[in-house]
Amino acid sequence: MEWIVSIARAVEQGHLPDKILAKLSEIDFCATESFCLDFKRDGYADDAESMAEAVKDIASFYNTYGGFIVFGVGEVEKDVRYHVSGITATPFNMQLLRGKIESWLTEEIFFTYEEHQLSSSIKIGVICIPRRKVSTPNRFKKRGPEVSKGKYAFDAGDVAVRRGDRSTLATDMVDWQLVLSDGTLDKVAGELGRLVLEKRSGAALDHNLPSRDVICTRFVGRTDVLTELWAWLNDQFQYAKVIAGEGGKGKTSVAYEFATQVAYMAPLGIERIVWLTAKKRQFSGFENLWKTMPETHFKCFRTMLVAIGRNLGYVDAELSDASDAELSQMVRIEIANYATLFVLDDIDSLEPNDQRRTLEFAQQAGSERARFLLTTRSNASYSSNAAITLKGLEGEEYVDLLAILTARYSVTLPRNGAQLLAEATKGSPLLTDSILRVVRRGNNLRRAIDDWKNHSGEDARNAVLGREIEHLSRPAMRVLLCLAFLGECSKAELMSASGLLEIGLEDALDELQSLFIVNAPKIIQSEPRFDIGMSAALLVVSKRSELAGDHVALERKIREARSKVKARTSQDHNKDVAIAISQALALRNRDLSAARRTIDAAIKTQKNHPDLLLFKARMICETEPGGVGEARKLLAQAYQKGARKHVLFDLWYRCERDASFGPGVIEVAINALKEFPGEEVLWGERKAEGYVINGINRSRNREFDQAYDELSAAAKELFLAKSKASDSKESELADLLNGLHDLLLSTLPNTTAAYRADVVSLVRELSDRGDYRFEVLSVLTSALLQRAHEIERKIINGESQKARFENNRNYVLDILRGAGARAADLLRQVADIPRQAS
Repeated sequence: MEWIVSIARAVEQGHLPDKILAKLSEIDFCATESFCLDFKRDGYADDAESMAEAVKDIASFYNTYGGFIVFGVGEVEKDVRYHVSGITATPFNMQLLRGKIESWLTEEIFFTYEEHQLSSSIKIGVICIPRRKVSTPNRFKKRGPEVSKGKYAFDAGDVAVRRGDRSTLATDMVDWQLVLSDGTLDKVAGELGRLVLEKRSGAALDHNLPSRDVICTRFVGRTDVLTELWAWLNDQFQYAKVIAGEGGKGKTSVAYEFATQVAYMAPLGIERIVWLTAKKRQFSGFENLWKTMPETHFKCFRTMLVAIGRNLGYVDAELSDASDAELSQMVRIEIANYATLFVLDDIDSLEPNDQRRTLEFAQQAGSERARFLLTTRSNASYSSNAAITLKGLEGEEYVDLLAILTARYSVTLPRNGAQLLAEATKGSPLLTDSILRVVRRGNNLRRAIDDWKNHSGEDARNAVLGREIEHLSRPAMRVLLCLAFLGECSKAELMSASGLLEIGLEDALDELQSLFIVNAPKIIQSEPRFDIGMSAALLVVSKRSELAGDHVALERKIREARSKVKARTSQDHNKDVAIAISQALALRNRDLSAARRTIDAAIKTQKNHPDLLLFKARMICETEPGGVGEARKLLAQAYQKGARKHVLFDLWYRCERDASFGPGVIEVAINALKEFPGEEVLWGERKAEGYVINGINRSRNREFDQAYDELSAAAKELFLAKSKASDSKESELADLLNGLHDLLLSTLPNTTAAYRADVVSLVRELSDRGDYRFEVLSVLTSALLQRAHEIERKIINGESQKARFENNRNYVLDILRGAGARAADLLRQVADIPRQAS
């Protein structure tokens, strides 16, 4: 672990540390390459293909964490053992290599080269590559040489990155997240030898994203689409991207998931996220109900410009008096002051001409500091190269969706059920959800699918409603028909039209709400409002004679009442908190003191509103490096006042961690898990980090027994998180767990003799967690041999202790037999123990 950390920290100094040179001086040694270190037995030749490899290697280090390429060191045993053969001359043509870097890359890399004499006859060469200081990665600006028929070393626009101990081109989502983020050494994880992506300010980005529960409680798949969106953040020629597709394919969910990832990863070049939607409601397939969007921000091109303007610091008085052209100009002038990702959701809700104008505006106003992501149904108003067409889920991603839905509905699919559903729904999450809801009612899967074939989007959903309407009570049928006649309406209007008393209406609405056909976009908080989709309304009206015997009189009554009602708007809401935050954002870059005074004044008038407390804490973290203590107090106060946003817990955790206060980190993780039980992997890892901090602090105070307990608790939390993680995350946590085990092994010798009374059981905990590395097996064997020696000398006489010893001996024998040739000597020693202990 110290090996990796020493190399990473030496990058900033530009020289290999003495500790590494000492290791290389052993000539034959065991070590490992990493994202900061690469060994090469030979140098780079002068041919084009070799030079392309050299430039890619150097660019990959530069784009990631910087690092060292050491020449004259060959690999004897993969990833384990190396031999220093040395160099006899400079292993590459310096002038040629610098020329190729200038020719192939968008910017020059100022690497250095040095040589070290390890002995009288052996010396090595080292290229020292700094870490980039700019926000954008160093790209290739033209195609490289052909390495095989039709295959080139790299192409224009490609970005080189270190993936573990390999230099490669960025293709995966993790690659793009890495090259677009500020890679720094995490000081706590650094104790375990880990480099991580760290947010620049220690806080998540500013954003106004709605709650995950409103959009998509469980996000499944779409890895390819998310990868393409992350790659788009690296595109210097296209600043507007469209996610297009049929209804029910999850366009909003994908945009939300990407925006959430950006908020957490805080890529360089993005400082905040503004989410604006034209959608009034969002259907949650997993919860089986419609949810009102927290806010519908715009309904036409003009209101879209107004919504953006408010987020740029303009006040309503400035915006209301401006023409569309003036609004557009005002927004374009101010937009360059904010490095923002704008998400414009559901623009297909606008009139066709306004959709076109919105797309044109996004394409024209976009820049390196303002990117636009739009969602819309498929139409011809955008170019195909600016759009990602969202199709249905396929393969393993669709299987994952089915696993979630069948568990929720307690439905068992036949052997070919997944294939039948995929063919019928074309992978649409919404259609799949709706079919399984029909199956839940006792229908055969094939029969349910037959009702859906040749339908798509809303038509298919409404086909299911026809059957579900038949199961409604008579009052619910009457209220549903009133909704179809009225359109969007209030509870009071429904009561008047239907003639039901309030308690009867409430029962009917509860029944309809479970069918996801009733929505509640409120104008004022105390008065619920309801709506039904147009296609669903047509279906209901077509069945009007079945739903109400007096449907003719009912329709006449509603039409007469509607003719007397004036149009309503939804503008009546208190904006004091939002205005204060908007003003502070606008002032922050020009007058930080004024921005803070704005928030302080608002906190007084709004009686410590949790959003204001959270914003103040975030601003302190971003602008005042020494203000962690004040930020911690504000975040705790915001939590006590009811704040439960992801950004609160994320920022609070980072503040407690930066203060090296382990109990605080643990407390935040516990509180976060109460709110977001589905994020047990993330917060389990962070909880483990809190115990690590405690352990390190205990070690520094020479309280080694307590330090071991804290580190052991961290290992248990990390192992639990690992058991629930995805495959890619599980691999990362396994590396962390091994590093933590190394720290436990290095702490154990410093504990008291009484604590180490049963050291075999202590070390066995590591292998019980799946750590079968040679160093663990070696310590376990040594501990067992020591225990055998104590039995032989009759230091241990108890029968129960001897029985435990036999159990441990058999356990270690089983592990060593499965460890192969590398553990042969250890196996022999343990196999001989019975004679030594007899």
